[in-house]
Amino acid sequence: MLNNYLSQLKIILDAICTSNNLEGAIFDKNANLILYSDRYLEKKGKNVHKPFIDYVIENEKILVNKPGEMSLCSECRFKGNCPATIEILDCIKYKNKPVGVISLTSFNKEGHNRIEAHINKYFRILEQTSKLISQTLDGEYISHLLREKDILINELIEDSDYGIIIADRNLNVLNFNKHAENDLSLFCLYNNSLTQVFKNEIITKINTNDFFTTKTKILNSSYNIECRTVDDMHIIKLIRTNCSLTDKKENKNEKKNQVSIITNNEKMNILLKKAEKLKGSPSNILITGDTGTGKSLLAKHIHSISNRKYGPFVELNCANIPDSLIESELFGYKYGAFTGSNKSGKIGLFEHASSGTIFLDEISEIPLSTQAKLLRAVQEKRIYKLGSTEEIPVDVRIICATNKNLKEMIKNNTFRSDLYYRINVISFNIPSLNKRSEDIEKLCYHFIEKYNKILNKNISLISNDTIKYFNSYNWPGNIRELENAIECAVNLEETSTLTLENIPDEIKEIFNSKVETSSEKIELINLLNDYGNSVDAKKKIAKILDISLRTLYRKIEKYSL
Repeated sequence: MLNNYLSQLKIILDAICTSNNLEGAIFDKNANLILYSDRYLEKKGKNVHKPFIDYVIENEKILVNKPGEMSLCSECRFKGNCPATIEILDCIKYKNKPVGVISLTSFNKEGHNRIEAHINKYFRILEQTSKLISQTLDGEYISHLLREKDILINELIEDSDYGIIIADRNLNVLNFNKHAENDLSLFCLYNNSLTQVFKNEIITKINTNDFFTTKTKILNSSYNIECRTVDDMHIIKLIRTNCSLTDKKENKNEKKNQVSIITNNEKMNILLKKAEKLKGSPSNILITGDTGTGKSLLAKHIHSISNRKYGPFVELNCANIPDSLIESELFGYKYGAFTGSNKSGKIGLFEHASSGTIFLDEISEIPLSTQAKLLRAVQEKRIYKLGSTEEIPVDVRIICATNKNLKEMIKNNTFRSDLYYRINVISFNIPSLNKRSEDIEKLCYHFIEKYNKILNKNISLISNDTIKYFNSYNWPGNIRELENAIECAVNLEETSTLTLENIPDEIKEIFNSKVETSSEKIELINLLNDYGNSVDAKKKIAKILDISLRTLYRKIEKYSL
C-alpha cells in the first residue's frame, strides 16, 4: 500500500531528515526498503535485516542505541560492525493495522549524542510522522496539510534545532518554525514569498536545483543555507553562523530554560525559586495539585534547569497503563517472563531514563503489588526486569505527581507509607487557578498566541468583558480548562479581538447566575434597611417581592442577612 504514495511519503521523509540533520528510511511490512535518504542507502544498502522490522511491527517502537550488538543483530550482516551509531524506529499504521516502519538514524557521534540526550523528542517526531503518513494514506495529501498549517507538520518542524521554512513551487511560504520566525522577525513570513527574504542569486538556486548548500547574509546575520526540493515543495534550513559570544550565551540559556512557566503569582514564584535551588540535587520530588494546574509542566521545568537537562525526560501517566502491564512498562522484561513476551525482551522506562529524569504522573494509581517493587527502585536505584534475577543499576531522578491525598490513601491501606516518604523528599504544591487570578489574563494572551499560529488567526486583544467573565469564573479544570476556553474562542472569533460572544456558554451562564444572585442580595439589603427587621416589616417586604414569607426567610438565611 505504501508504494502507491511514494511521492507524498518522499516529501515527508525528506522534511524530517533535512530539518533534524538525520538520515531516514521507510520499509513496508514485508521489510522491503521503499524510501530512504541518500546517506542511508550509501551506508546500509537495500538489504534489510527483517527481524528488526518484524520486532518494530510487533512492539510499535524501538531504540537501537548499540547497533550491531543487540540480540536482534545476531544474524545481521552488520553484526559487531554496524555503520549506524543509533537508530529509532516506529510502526506505521493504516486503519489501526501495521503497514510499515519508519526509521531515523545517525551515522556519527554528534547525531548519536543528540538523539540519546533528547530521546523523547525524537520518538515524538517519529510518532507524529507516522500519524502524518497515515493521513496521507487516507488521501489527505501533504500539500493540502501544509497549506492548512496542519498541527502535525507544525509540531514536526518546531522540534528542529534550526530555522525551517517550507514553500511551494511558486515560492509562497507555507510554513515555518519558531527559530525561523525569531531570526527573520523583521519579515512578514505568513502567506508571503521567499523573494522578500533571499537575494536573487539564492532564489535562482532554489528555482534550478533539487538540492544545494550555500552561505548568505540576511539583514546583519550570516547563515548556512541548505535547500532540498521534493515534488512541489522547497524545504529550507537556516543555520546561523555569526552569533556573538553574548548571543551564544543567550541561546544556550534559552535552550536550557526551554520549559517556561507563565506566572505573576507570589506562591508560584516561590515554587520556581525553590526549583532553582535544586539544580544539582538528585533528590526525589512529589508535586501535588488539582487536575489541570500544570504538574507535568513543573516537572519538565525542574528537569530542564537541572544538571540532568541533557539526559532524557521520560514521562508515564500511571492511570493510563493497565495494572497487569505497569511493572513491565516501568522495569522491562526478559524473554519468557510471560506467554507472548517478545524474543528480545523489553527495556523499561527506568532504563530509558538513565542519566535523566523519570516523571510518574498520577502515582496514586499504581497498584499495591507494584508499589513494593517501585519502592526498591526508588530506594536503591536498582531494578530487576520481569522474569530476571539480574540487578540493573539506574541513574535517574524521580519526580512523582498526584491530585489525590496520599496520606488519606495510606490510612485506607491503598498506598504504602514507606513509598510515600521515599518519593516525598521535596514537595511542591501547585495552587489552583482560582487562587492565581493575577495569572489569568497573562495566560490568556499566551494561549491566544499559541492558537493564532495553529489556526492561522491574527487575534491581538481580549475584550474587557471577556476578562471580567474569566476573573469571576471558578475554573474547576484549572489551566487546562482555560486553555480549552481560549482554543474554542480563537476558533470562532472572526475579528482581531477575542470577544465575549465566542467563549464557552458554561462560563457565561455561571457569570450571569452570579450577577443575578448579587443583584438579589443588594435588593434585599436595601428593603431591610428601609422597612426594618420586624415580622411585620418582613411581611411587607415579602408582599413587595411577591413571594411567601417562608421564601423570604430562606433568602435572608442564604445571604446571612
